[in-house]
Amino acid sequence: MSRTEVEYPPTFTIKPRIREEDDGNRLIFECELNSIPRPDILWYKDEELLVEDGYRIVFDTRETRPHHYLVCLELNDVIEIDSGTYRVYAKNLMGDVTASIKLNFDPIDSNPKHHL
Repeated sequence: MSRTEVEYPPTFTIKPRIREEDDGNRLIFECELNSIPRPDILWYKDEELLVEDGYRIVFDTRETRPHHYLVCLELNDVIEIDSGTYRVYAKNLMGDVTASIKLNFDPIDSNPKHHL
């Protein structure tokens, strides 16, 4: 008797959040989700599809345990024009899910601030 896994659409277990590294020069947008099968991931900034360039914009999706994924967008050399709404979109054959997070900069000291 073979065991068949039930497929289901992506669902967030942790919605997007921002982690700061390198004194604010690197921001990592991360979320976690469950999905069978593995989802395709797209990232957007202000409705514009982001394209990975291998340095300034880096995508990473890791299966941390069966069917549970850590999804990251790494943004390097962060500057003020990077402020905006970032959205992650996850899709598989069973459905899709999206969530967003806003990145703002304080005009006084230019330290990144983020709001859900």
